[in-house]
Amino acid sequence: MHGPLSVNMTTRPPRPAAPVSPASEALLHLSLVGGNSRPRATGLDRLSGVSNYFIGADPRRWRTNVPAYARVAYHDVYPGVDAIYDSARGVLEYDLVVAPRASVCDVRLALDGGGTPMLTARGDLTVRMAGSLIEQRAPHVYQTIFLRPAEPSRDSRTTEKVCS
Repeated sequence: MHGPLSVNMTTRPPRPAAPVSPASEALLHLSLVGGNSRPRATGLDRLSGVSNYFIGADPRRWRTNVPAYARVAYHDVYPGVDAIYDSARGVLEYDLVVAPRASVCDVRLALDGGGTPMLTARGDLTVRMAGSLIEQRAPHVYQTIFLRPAEPSRDSRTTEKVCS
């Protein structure tokens, strides 16, 4: 059986169009619309460091030796769809991993807080805000076969419209 189908999305760091002052900073929020509001999270690829959080004066609220991970997986953000986030190469990336026979038709992404989104000729999504250009690269779809990423075949099953 073939492995899951993944959609890899990469967000480039903001490129200032002009010097940005702290007063002009803005927040752009990307969310999964209509998905599981409480998915189970799992740390992946544990790193060697730990963090300590000493919040407030109550030692019962302090957290010590909290492990750090290179990636985090959120399971079943939609039925049969996991979201895996990482910041490889200093860029936020996420994979939407679709289990065999699961549907991608319910997956919806929403941007909130930015300017007007625009699509480039390459299919990348850009948003200009607070003097910076935020770019969400076009999805890259691949299928894991025998534990190795492979481009999906170009037969009629992958080229026809999947969702209406």
